[in-house]
Amino acid sequence: MAPIEAEFREKKRRLTADIDRSFERAEKRQRAVASTIMMLSPAALFAQAATGLVGTGDSTRQDWTDRVRRRQIDLEEIVFRKTGRLAARNERGSASMTFGEGARANLSEVPAFAIPEEDWTITANRILLPTALLFLFCGVFVFAGLAAFHRYDVR
Repeated sequence: MAPIEAEFREKKRRLTADIDRSFERAEKRQRAVASTIMMLSPAALFAQAATGLVGTGDSTRQDWTDRVRRRQIDLEEIVFRKTGRLAARNERGSASMTFGEGARANLSEVPAFAIPEEDWTITANRILLPTALLFLFCGVFVFAGLAAFHRYDVR
């Protein structure tokens, strides 16, 4: 019975991991398309630079999600490795359940959750492109305004 349960558990983990990977690929594609479209809007660039500066943007969220997922995998490993077994038996029309305990997981074995910390260079790299494009838009708009004033000879 134990090999069948182990095979089923492994198959379940594999299928869940496949679903997670396909979801992550679709989310990554969608984020890339949205980011490309956002590069055309000065307001969206400003929002992207501001959220990147304070650490609440998409890349920070992705880092946080990755760390939480790693934490979840660690906790699942501890729980699945150290669980007991629940058995139900039916004897002469009546049901009885027993719980055979396995080794309990100690809290000291649970790894600490590491909150992602960033260096200023990571923040600078994250806001470099939106800020550069904002300055480019600003230069283009100022030049267009000056060209319009020069063309119409507004003085």
